[in-house]
Amino acid sequence: MLSASWFNQFRVCFVKNGNILLRRPVHLILLLLSSVISVVFAWLAGRDSRGPKGQWPQFNECGQVDAFYYQSISSEYFMQNGTLTAEDSPREIPISLNEAWRSGLPVFLMSLGPLVTGISSFLFIRDELASQRWGYLRSAGLADSAHWLSWLAAFAITGLINSLAGAVTVASLPGIHTFSSVNFGLVFATLWILNLALVSASFFLAALCGTINSTTLTVFVILAMMIASCAPLISTSSKSRPHDPGDSNNIYDGGTAGIGGIFWLYGSTEKSYNSYGAWFYDEETGESKFMEEDDLQQCQVPIVSDDQDFFPMDATERGMISKENFFQGCFILSGASSYFSRSATSLLFWFFMPESHFFMAWGNIVGYTSLPNNVFSVSQVGKSPEVLAKESMANFRGVSVDELYSPRNTNGTSLFEQGSTIVLDNRDIPYSYYHEDPRSNCPSGNLSDLCNDYSKHCRSPTSDYPSSDSPSVFDCFGFLATLVAIYTVLAAYVAQVLPMRNGAAIKMYSPLLPRYWKNESIDIDTAQGEDEEEGRGLIRVQAVDVEKSYGQVKALKPFSFDLRVGEITALLGHNGAGKTTFANILSCEQNTTGGDILVFGHSIVDQPHRVRKMMGLCKQDDYLWPTLNVREHLEIFGSIRGIF
Repeated sequence: MLSASWFNQFRVCFVKNGNILLRRPVHLILLLLSSVISVVFAWLAGRDSRGPKGQWPQFNECGQVDAFYYQSISSEYFMQNGTLTAEDSPREIPISLNEAWRSGLPVFLMSLGPLVTGISSFLFIRDELASQRWGYLRSAGLADSAHWLSWLAAFAITGLINSLAGAVTVASLPGIHTFSSVNFGLVFATLWILNLALVSASFFLAALCGTINSTTLTVFVILAMMIASCAPLISTSSKSRPHDPGDSNNIYDGGTAGIGGIFWLYGSTEKSYNSYGAWFYDEETGESKFMEEDDLQQCQVPIVSDDQDFFPMDATERGMISKENFFQGCFILSGASSYFSRSATSLLFWFFMPESHFFMAWGNIVGYTSLPNNVFSVSQVGKSPEVLAKESMANFRGVSVDELYSPRNTNGTSLFEQGSTIVLDNRDIPYSYYHEDPRSNCPSGNLSDLCNDYSKHCRSPTSDYPSSDSPSVFDCFGFLATLVAIYTVLAAYVAQVLPMRNGAAIKMYSPLLPRYWKNESIDIDTAQGEDEEEGRGLIRVQAVDVEKSYGQVKALKPFSFDLRVGEITALLGHNGAGKTTFANILSCEQNTTGGDILVFGHSIVDQPHRVRKMMGLCKQDDYLWPTLNVREHLEIFGSIRGIF
């Protein structure tokens, strides 16, 4: 068997890939520096936005902007300006230190660097498959696993440099609380593992395209990769909206979406309002003005159980709602990590999109650092977002997690625990429900601190919440590493089951057969000639009823013969007799319609990868790499066959 070891084949392919990358300077620059560019874009989109005084806001015990702080800013602003304009309104006060990141746009922009790496790797692999150079290496006896892993190793190195450059850029850029509050190694790790996952996904897509040499197909796949990268951003931003600090219960209102954004949102059922002071619109000047002095009032608008949601009751029935069926106090509105993993179906849907795990990981990082006194380090990597949300609040307030929430304003309600992470139901409420039906699903206002008839509809959490064990950053790393393995294996499998013109296809179940993996041979006829000592006359290649059909056309009728040691066999026949077809079948370039050929006991049907190592094949066409020279071509094929 004339073939190099697996490691030598891997080595020569790795060198080949490196030479190809080095001689494509535009691709190489993108592979090495794309994350630098994407991080700069994220920096532009995610720079800190502070309040009217250029200071961070003050937060209450539930993690929200304190209502009295907001009132003082509003009054001071009005006294200085006399009017309230949209550009510099106190309503622009951020509700966290990382509010510019809530929509997920900066995280999406950061993921574009690894996406460029994925697209570039797709183009390289697609070129080798479509040009049939992949099949030429396969026919020379190159192990598919060595070839795939050599490309993965090459892109892993470029991705490592790319991610390191991106992490250095993160550490160098000023003016972003998020960047200054996360461990350097974690930034590098998130970028690198996403690089690898997108590269392996591109392998799978390239294998599906095979030898179809179509620019339209290439563009379509690239667009599909770009759309998939946008999916987490679109899903997150469509289910959340900015919070208005002027209304501490804004996240509760019926028209608000059900999650907090890419990271969680601290909330409460407390409603703040001015009982005497009010803003009004001056029709003469076209400006909003303030009238009378503030008198801040607070009351509670509870969250009801899923059973009570959209179940209108009259006043008597509302007064009978038990305290086990509604909630008052502090809660946490779920971010992307909890939302994407809210059920097995949801997690399965997002699992195969590498960017979703990148979003979840960065959602945990950004959420943890959204309050003062928090730095995301390695010790937080294994903690779920529910745990991180409480720990972040505890660090900010300087208390233990067990001491976070006082029992005040809970009214004895017990629908779920204080500080639970939930997703609010986002079902639409008919117009008539608000304006025509006098009934409501809210508890009666005769309980202390409840807002009397504040709303005819109280929100409820989705039935599968509170959540408790959503994916941590470490879990996201595990998901991405798993995707690297899955997509790489699938790419290798598809390339063998659907090789198109890159060699004969194996059967779909062949990898499940022990004989495919073991170096086992089938006994064939060992009838000997006269010279037994030299082995002359031994049958080493045996064809049994080999045939090939193309539809109704018989390219090769059932054909059997033996090749013996010490003999030279020539195939003679007129044009169309099937000589080339038989040679292609024997060299594992085409599949048979029926029959089999045993080469030293190895089947061309079930063990083509072993048969190729015993064959020498000279094709009629040239399959050359335009960026490699003659010496490098000779070294590649000589090393694959074990000559060098």
